[in-house]
Amino acid sequence: MVIKKFHDFTIAENIFEKKGPPKQNTPTEADTDYRDNINIPKQDTGDDSAGMYNIFLTQVRTVINNMGSNLSKINPEKGNIVNNRLIEVTGNLKPTYDSHRAMWDEIVKLSNFLGGDSKRGELSSLNAADPKGQVTDLFKIKMEELEKKKRSKSITDEEYEKDAKSLRRDAAKQMDKSRGLYYLKIGQALDYWMQAVKVYKQGAIVSLQNMESESEENETGKNYLNVITASAKNILGSK
Repeated sequence: MVIKKFHDFTIAENIFEKKGPPKQNTPTEADTDYRDNINIPKQDTGDDSAGMYNIFLTQVRTVINNMGSNLSKINPEKGNIVNNRLIEVTGNLKPTYDSHRAMWDEIVKLSNFLGGDSKRGELSSLNAADPKGQVTDLFKIKMEELEKKKRSKSITDEEYEKDAKSLRRDAAKQMDKSRGLYYLKIGQALDYWMQAVKVYKQGAIVSLQNMESESEENETGKNYLNVITASAKNILGSK
């Protein structure tokens, strides 16, 4: 062996392998015998995507269930519809890729319906602390009376400010702050869950695209639709 320099050497000044990679499934083009190149099979992205699709179905069912169970503590009528709505969604599901995409659209709509009060309505900061509006209504009435006294000059500006401050303090004391904090936490969670459902939908749509493409390319007509349709009905449509 003659060493010329680092990473540059020959054996008895002979180079056995010619430059350039050999063609697939052919012997090497060197002068010496060499085994056939290994044929690397194409990755079956359809099978992988079918597995991922089931994961997205399972995860979104968990998220929707959590939304319903937490919301039912505040609004039982709204929170307890989850199972029936999912059964309705999967009941219309057909073994077509378009039908599966439509199903995910409906899942997102259900999520938005369940979490629609996350930043307004019953779960807003004011309504959560005063659900029936009694404290707020009484405060408004007393403040209007105080405003009239100020306009009629029956009280001084200093007296007005003192009485208004007292009204605000009394109203704040009557607010159910512990209940309000609990409701606000649920509202925040609903918002995160709605975002999660949208992310799972995006992943599911990509999986559907991969399966659809793989089925078209496969000469044997490999079809994933029957499998994923049965999975969707089993995961989402069962109570």
